[in-house]
Amino acid sequence: MLAAHAQTGPVPLRGVNYGPGRVDAGYIFNYVGQAVSACGRVGSVDERSNVIIIADNLRVFMPPGHNVRNYWGTIACARGLVNAGGGPYEGRYAVIEIQNPNDLEVIGGSGPYNPPQPQCGPGEMPDPTKGCVKRWRAPYGGR
Repeated sequence: MLAAHAQTGPVPLRGVNYGPGRVDAGYIFNYVGQAVSACGRVGSVDERSNVIIIADNLRVFMPPGHNVRNYWGTIACARGLVNAGGGPYEGRYAVIEIQNPNDLEVIGGSGPYNPPQPQCGPGEMPDPTKGCVKRWRAPYGGR
């Protein structure tokens, strides 16, 4: 009896498309040292430090006096310079410090994220990666 022995790596998950110019905060470590708009679900908040945590690994420091509790459970995009944070005992995380409250945008509520659909013309349909594309039909007849 022959046995096949193969080893493969894990299949990487595809990031969520939050629209042009925005990146999935789940992949934020790819953008350390860059200014980006990173989006994801706000999974927890720290009211004492005025911090919201997006996608479990991006800590967004808000200006003083901001009610961070309002963001819990929403889909938000934080715009700013990404820095690395954390240490050996607290884990690795990324940091964006918000100076202007307009640099944090809520783009979805507490339900699943539904990206906006483009308005397509007749004979077209929306494609999440290309915008509007031409519809096609399978040919009639089973031959």
